[in-house]
Amino acid sequence: MKMAGLCWMTVALVFFLSAGDSVTAVNRDDLAKIVKFMVDRYQINNQVSVAVNTPVNQDLNRLDEFFATASDVTETLAQNSVFVDDSKMVAAKPYKNVHAEVRVLKNMNNLINMKDGKYLVFYSFYSPCDGHCMNPKSPYTIIPKINEIIPNWSEHVFVFSKVFDRTSSGTPIPREKTIEALNQLGNSAVGRNNVYRCYKPQNQDYQCINCFNGASYVEECVVN
Repeated sequence: MKMAGLCWMTVALVFFLSAGDSVTAVNRDDLAKIVKFMVDRYQINNQVSVAVNTPVNQDLNRLDEFFATASDVTETLAQNSVFVDDSKMVAAKPYKNVHAEVRVLKNMNNLINMKDGKYLVFYSFYSPCDGHCMNPKSPYTIIPKINEIIPNWSEHVFVFSKVFDRTSSGTPIPREKTIEALNQLGNSAVGRNNVYRCYKPQNQDYQCINCFNGASYVEECVVN
């Protein structure tokens, strides 16, 4: 995927829910805490994808002890390699037009093998991308890989922080195209109930919102 000049990051995290929680009952405060920690730790400012498998009963106040160190991850990515930490974490950046998301998704077998009882969160700094990522007709679409990997978890969400509303050259993307891309994501194996935007609105705390209200999209998920 050619997106020079863009800040982009994709992250997949897997964490446990308490007994009785369902895919639509994710604790948004916990989700916001995990995503914010990850964004701060890895200083998300470029095109990267990360997958993290968090143990059951993980104390969310001790995430620093679980997440791989920033230096270990960034040094590996600087060599255009995929960072793999056993069954706990996978990270990659785009290389030779291969999406960062795809490189991570192709290396998630270790996470899949440890999926029982876990909850998958797939995070993308910018989304949805109508030109390639969420365009089923594009050779760079990630929809088929999402549809292949996501169903391995019975519970999951897709999270992004900023709306992908401009091309790499700075050209604004028509709003209707962004809405179409968001619908493509919601119609994928992710599901409309499982698409969230986690971000810090002006003069408000960091928060996560669901991007669909029934069949209708939420405005905050199509405009920055």
